[in-house]
Parts: sequence; structure tokens; C-alpha cells
Amino acid sequence: MYGPEWVSDSTRHQKISDASTVAALDAITTKYERKGKTVEITGLNEASAERHGRLSGELPSH
Repeated sequence: MYGPEWVSDSTRHQKISDASTVAALDAITTKYERKGKTVEITGLNEASAERHGRLSGELPSH
């Protein structure tokens, strides 16, 4: 497999404002995890972390 074994997405200057952002992060996470990679999303503020935790894995994929 190509690419790093561990992927980190720092969202320090971004916030999760709606379900489409959660769905996009889920798609990225799923893509890398299917290739055996570890994915970590860091830097979410409290509101964004709560929204991500509540919606992650609950949205239909496209």
C-alpha cells in the first residue's frame, strides 16, 4: 500500500457547521481506514466535536 500509515486532519481553523461537513470527514476517514490506515481528526472546537460525534456514521454515503 502506498501513502502514510497514519493520517491526521487538523481542523483548527475550521468548524463543522452542518451535516455535509461531517459526511465529507466520514468519507475521508472511511477511504483511508479501508486501506488499513489510522485516521485522526484534531482541533475541533467543543461545538464541532459534539456535532461530529452526534452525526458521524449516521449519514448516508454517496
